[in-house]
Amino acid sequence: MEEDLLNEYAEEQELLDRFDKVVREGESYFFDTDEFEIIIDYHLDFMNFDNALKAIQMAMRQYPTTASFTLKKSRYFSLIGRPDMALKLLQSIEAEDAEFYMIYGQVLIQQGQPAKAIEQYTKALDDEYFKEVATINIAYGYEQLGNFKSAIEWLQKALLINPNNEQVLSDLDFCYELTGTQEEAVKFYNEFLENNPFNDIAWFNLGESYFAMENYEQAMNAYDYAISINRAFVPAYFNKGNALTALERYDEAIEAYRETLPLDASDALTYYYIGECYERKQDYTQALEYYKKSLELDRLNPDVFIGIAVCLSEFAHDTMALEFIDRALDLDSINVEYLRMKADILQKTGQYEAAFNVYRQITLLDKSDPEIWMDYANAWMETGDLENGLDVLRSGLVFHPDDAALKYRMSACLVRSGKLQEATAMFAKALRINPQGYTDAFEYYPPMKEIPLFLEMVNGN
Repeated sequence: MEEDLLNEYAEEQELLDRFDKVVREGESYFFDTDEFEIIIDYHLDFMNFDNALKAIQMAMRQYPTTASFTLKKSRYFSLIGRPDMALKLLQSIEAEDAEFYMIYGQVLIQQGQPAKAIEQYTKALDDEYFKEVATINIAYGYEQLGNFKSAIEWLQKALLINPNNEQVLSDLDFCYELTGTQEEAVKFYNEFLENNPFNDIAWFNLGESYFAMENYEQAMNAYDYAISINRAFVPAYFNKGNALTALERYDEAIEAYRETLPLDASDALTYYYIGECYERKQDYTQALEYYKKSLELDRLNPDVFIGIAVCLSEFAHDTMALEFIDRALDLDSINVEYLRMKADILQKTGQYEAAFNVYRQITLLDKSDPEIWMDYANAWMETGDLENGLDVLRSGLVFHPDDAALKYRMSACLVRSGKLQEATAMFAKALRINPQGYTDAFEYYPPMKEIPLFLEMVNGN
């Protein structure tokens, strides 16, 4: 963007240098109105507000009746975050043109009035110079209104004017993601690419849409096209790796991630994802190596500490694994998955009291997953405290009264506790919800399948 602006003003360098000399040395000056407009626009475009104001003040002293400089001053106030002052100046101007509408629209956006801003931007659409920016700003106005469908329509119109506007393509992808209209996105990008086949951003966006639809093969193909056009397109390599990971093609995913390292060797996330691929391949030695590389670059990603903990636990270094889980929890103290992993290792190493404390914390944070209640109850069962285990399952059923898996687990634990009548009633309720789920109860407590009553209930269902 800055390069485009520099090119736009390249032919005006002598004029800009002359103005700088006037400001620097305090010499007398004369600029015509067109020259002042160029000077002011240049300094406003590059946010050189001190020089912009000096140029505006000079121009208004030299041409006190010229409305365009009042308009420039209103833009200045808008850019420095004073829309109230900008609006007062706009309301004092009788002449209205496309630039007036554009500045008025921006001031209204700043004042939280996007609908009125859209009205102003619409009036500027007939001006060829402002048409593209007005079209984009209308789209942004609709985004602020939460009308993403209309925003998509106007962003598409902006691409008809300038198909190479990367920011518009990025915003369009964002709107498609927010609306969940990925099929429409795929259709649009495919049509767009017929006329713009070498647009790497559009290919990337197409890949993003396919990925959101879980069509990972097509996503990978789209990322490959983006890469073939732009060999330095790091996000395309990265997302290709994500698609391959989703397809469980871990070796290819690792290669895709590695392609980004010569382009951006400082990206800790890349090392993390490579480590995760090795972890999924159960190559914990290599996984640990890449997790450590990620940690060297970024010590604020809790997932890296968890990845290291997984590897250490696989090597039976559970004490060290718990230390890394705690470091992850220091960064994200309410992450239920981290807490579940901690409880599991504490349970595995016989630290039941500590495990119970963690399970209690988990159930306070998240009551939505029935498996949490079963894991919590199982920890009590392992200690032989069947009653506390049953109490946990009863609590789980309060929040999940129609969950068949919880009822089957409850029935198995009741049998184990010698409460056959209660177990039978619970088993019958579970059968009505999910007739095929009884195997869970039999697997959890195998003696159940030796009890004729339960076999009769299964066969008679």
